[in-house]
Amino acid sequence: MGKKINKGILVLCFIMLTISITACSENSNNSVSSNKKYNENSETNIPEKTSMEKELENTISNNEPETVVTAKDYEEAIDDETKKHILDVAKEYYSKLKFLKVTSMEISNNYAGYQNKGIEDEYSVGNILIFDVKAIIDGEEYMRTISVAKDVSGEWKVINEGYCLCD
Repeated sequence: MGKKINKGILVLCFIMLTISITACSENSNNSVSSNKKYNENSETNIPEKTSMEKELENTISNNEPETVVTAKDYEEAIDDETKKHILDVAKEYYSKLKFLKVTSMEISNNYAGYQNKGIEDEYSVGNILIFDVKAIIDGEEYMRTISVAKDVSGEWKVINEGYCLCD
């Protein structure tokens, strides 16, 4: 009886294997025929590259080193006379705030400030300058920042001011 079960299992496995091979063969034929249709409609008979293949090719072919921008680049892109004007715009802004007294203001070297989504990151190098500010509020010293940027008319305006989220 044991031999009959083994033969039965063997026959069943053979039938299932045959069905699987037939199914795979049909899918393969369908795939080949769809590729033939695609290629027949193509002028070069070569399928187009996927977007991932194109992106990879562009990355590989672009051998130029990536430009790294730093906070210093923002400062150096603006001449000294313009920096003085931008500082005056910031000072004028603070002169209108009676709840605080500025004790120092210097150009920020914190690159992250220039990447503030939706505000500072909208401005390119040479069109924005951020200052680190020490200010006294209710007898306590706080770090703040103020961002001054050139608008579309070429005028420098305060676009953001507040507590510094830096270390």
